[in-house]
Amino acid sequence: MKKTLVFLLAVLLLAAGCAAKPDPGPASPAPTQTPAAAAPTPESTAVPTHESTAAPAATPEPAPEPVSDGSENLGYFSLAPSDGAVEAPMMGLHLPLSGLLLENQERLTADVIVEKDTASLYLSLVNPDPGEDDPYGVQFLEIDGYASEQAPDDAIFRYLGKNDVFYYYWLDYAEMFRQYPDYYAYFSGFVAPEDASLYDALTQAAAEMEDDVEILPLTLPKAMSADELGAAFMAAALPDLEGNEISLGGLIAGNKVTLLNIWGTFCGPCISEMPGLGDLARTYAGQGFGIVGLTCDILDARGNIQPEIVEDARDILDTTGVDYPILALSGELAEATELQYVPTTYLVDAAGHILRGPIVSAMPASEWETLILECLAEAG
Repeated sequence: MKKTLVFLLAVLLLAAGCAAKPDPGPASPAPTQTPAAAAPTPESTAVPTHESTAAPAATPEPAPEPVSDGSENLGYFSLAPSDGAVEAPMMGLHLPLSGLLLENQERLTADVIVEKDTASLYLSLVNPDPGEDDPYGVQFLEIDGYASEQAPDDAIFRYLGKNDVFYYYWLDYAEMFRQYPDYYAYFSGFVAPEDASLYDALTQAAAEMEDDVEILPLTLPKAMSADELGAAFMAAALPDLEGNEISLGGLIAGNKVTLLNIWGTFCGPCISEMPGLGDLARTYAGQGFGIVGLTCDILDARGNIQPEIVEDARDILDTTGVDYPILALSGELAEATELQYVPTTYLVDAAGHILRGPIVSAMPASEWETLILECLAEAG
């Protein structure tokens, strides 16, 4: 969702003649887990009254309005400007259109992407006759929001303000195109020739609307606190590879420090670090350290064990020499940890309090060893 920001930072690095140190590679994405369905609310049972003393039924009070947890504000939204404005309450923004943008609102489309820590709004000019090589809309306005202040300090980013969740920044396309002509050439190359002058004019007009943005109150679901997540680990009962239900909290309570490693049988980085983790589990077992592997793809969306994945997991354990406990991660714990990538790892104490994490990457055994020793020292 930060395609513009990523491109811009790459341009800045090239302009400065700096070579970025290559990353070791992204962690593998975890498979989507379907959240457990809400338990049905039991129907209330009316208490019968005595026939001879039945009173007239009281007028029932209206049911209270449901309290939103903000989850409806997460996701991708495609918006059409209407009544002279782009309404994006899910991002906490109201953008009134004026001048040239108002005159052309039927040709504009807005795309909004909202996550718990980032959000973006893109306003685009719609191509009247899009072809296979032309995108449906060519963006000329962007507003980025961050859960913490992390936009680069650059003239093309203008700080708009904040609400309880996001700091908002306006990306000034007109200024960016002036500083980076190649970027302008890239974007304008998708504009139909008859719309080229309109695109340029809209870009300039958008820059003049910066002060018109209204910031609205916004609610997003809060991430589970470290204490709540620790309690969820301690309360979880999960199947092992034989199908036996095992208390995760019981395993955690048996150690001073436990490393909870969420991994998947499809994940190369996960598997590559497992031999080193197995060695560390054996080396520091006498000091109160243990590891529990939580495999994210053994249970299907309904929570049923998939035998073929269990066999894959067993083969991986044989290959890597791992002998620490392996349990199947439940959908509830995947949701509680907001699992997006594997491996994801936590270090917890005997009560489940999180000492380190989430650590979203595979690491060499030497780096894990440093963290393990630190946590053992903290746990006493």
